[in-house]
Amino acid sequence: SREADALAVAAQTLMAQSITREDEEAVVEIVKKVCGLGLVLGTVTALLIQASSGILPGLFSDDQSVLSGIDFLLPFVVLTQPITALAFVLDGVMYGGSDFNFAAKCMFVSAASATSVMALGVNFFAESDYDVLTSIWVGNTVLMSMRLLAISYRMQQKGAPFRKYLIGD
Repeated sequence: SREADALAVAAQTLMAQSITREDEEAVVEIVKKVCGLGLVLGTVTALLIQASSGILPGLFSDDQSVLSGIDFLLPFVVLTQPITALAFVLDGVMYGGSDFNFAAKCMFVSAASATSVMALGVNFFAESDYDVLTSIWVGNTVLMSMRLLAISYRMQQKGAPFRKYLIGD
């Protein structure tokens, strides 16, 4: 979402400034706050999507097959919002820590895994349009979950540029 991206940009800027000043307390506070705000943002977005599910789709289409597809996908969309928001804000933390090499590797591995899941689902398991949609959204869930887990793992690694501020050495 744009809101999660905006929060990630703020985190990136604040992290870079704090690391440049070697302000350990600020780095820790930024990570805690943006993760908390990201979780709240993702949860609120999920609740708003769920709450508006009976109204919004009808504003864009009256085609029953489209509306049925939206109803089918809604649980995926709702459940992935907190994961996606956290992954986005942690991207900002990682970029602010100048960990661009890891970010590229993380995205490559996550995207390759997600694409594999989508391709397997669509080509070998899908028997209906709903199965195709499921394969795509399961792949998207894999993408965002892997990014979130990889970045969380990276924050614990000794080679992470910002680790000394979060854990100490």
